[in-house]
Amino acid sequence: RREVDAMQHLLSFSGTVRRSVCERILRREFIRKSSTTPPVDRGLIPHLRRRGLIQASTEPDNFLVAALESPKSVYVGFDPTADSLHVGNLLSIIMLAHFQRAGHIPIALVGGATGMIGDPSGRNSERTMLEESVISKNVLSINEVITRCLLNANPAGGQASFQLVNNMDWYSGFGVVRFMRDVGKHFRVNSMLQKDSVRSRLESEDGISFTEFSYQLFQAYDFLQLYQNHDCTFQLGGSDQWGNIVVGVDYIRRVLNRPAYGITMPLLTTAAGVKIGKSEPGGAVWLSRHKTPVYHFYQYFIRTEDADVERLLKLFTFLPLERIDELISEHLKDAGKRLAQQVLAEQVTAFVHGPDAMNKARRVSQALFSGNIEELSPEELSELLANAPRVELSWPEFTADVVTLLVRCGLAHSRGEAKRLLQSGGCYANNAKLEADPKQTLGLAHLNKHNVCMLRVGKKNYRVVSVADVPSSS
Repeated sequence: RREVDAMQHLLSFSGTVRRSVCERILRREFIRKSSTTPPVDRGLIPHLRRRGLIQASTEPDNFLVAALESPKSVYVGFDPTADSLHVGNLLSIIMLAHFQRAGHIPIALVGGATGMIGDPSGRNSERTMLEESVISKNVLSINEVITRCLLNANPAGGQASFQLVNNMDWYSGFGVVRFMRDVGKHFRVNSMLQKDSVRSRLESEDGISFTEFSYQLFQAYDFLQLYQNHDCTFQLGGSDQWGNIVVGVDYIRRVLNRPAYGITMPLLTTAAGVKIGKSEPGGAVWLSRHKTPVYHFYQYFIRTEDADVERLLKLFTFLPLERIDELISEHLKDAGKRLAQQVLAEQVTAFVHGPDAMNKARRVSQALFSGNIEELSPEELSELLANAPRVELSWPEFTADVVTLLVRCGLAHSRGEAKRLLQSGGCYANNAKLEADPKQTLGLAHLNKHNVCMLRVGKKNYRVVSVADVPSSS
């Protein structure tokens, strides 16, 4: 954890520290290597298949298993188009962690160079070009996210072996003439035009620029560099990266006459076909707490639909499959308790933010839905008030009739709706059901020692009501 703190400290000076210096520090501080080589788990590929983590591979499973009989380096590339990663990127980090736990060495390549070009895969239009200084800062931030996750994923607190690399290391000073001569000659335009990412853009109104068209050359050369300098024989990526991965595998075989392998992961969608984590009403769900608070991150997974929870437990957690089967059986006995969702939220939050942050988010969540916030620490109460839907009322506003109060807090759109909600028995104050009487009022008995009351309508619609100018109980 000291290393993560060092990274965060480094980020605070990112405006004054040169990128090259920062990255030398990153390599020194964040490469983890065990003193002894642990035995590898030869059942990794079948295990990943059973969890649904493999969409496609460049070779049959028996070839992949044979290639992984000894420790190997595997890599995933991340484009630094933002200062964090989101839930849509989480599966790539999970895959690195599975290989890490099986005795292999994961490599996270954050593309300081390719981020200046832009990957056309999965895009309908050209990416907005970012300044080099912005990309460099994004690289550091994303490295911090990946480091935190891979450290959290390491079982029993042992040493974790992983590497962080930046392809700017080999592209800096690599002239365009040399690149076209040494790399471009190995690629045929007719084959490049057949890639789905290119063909779909050619058919669009805006077409595709030569910059993005050439992206697959750069990704292939990245794989070659990692193969030669880090003994990396596997590239992992999302299903939209299949074309780029195949290009890299073929390039290595053509140049080195040696085998290389590629594996893609499935596109993350809900049972309804909606992309997970990227198209939420409030925006993307990020893996950095400064963009998505830990409590909101935890709640995102608590809200998982029953139709999706089993699949996400297999994809996003390291729980044994037998334990997941038992958990789902127990969950189905009373789905209203959302047992499976709670375990999912706990596991994923601990992986991304660490067990301490997860425990705080869980306590705040339990207090929110139970209405009992008396046992929360001042820090946890502050987090609840900061991250939960909140309304600040004066004492007269709070003690108005409950119909007026529900409308004022945004829990009902009209007085008529508020009355119907009361009649149906779906309104709660501090988890105690309110009577159907529309003239009833709340008072001192409904406030805790912090002058806060929890109002809820149904299971998910709630407000933290903070009341000012409360009269003395004496």
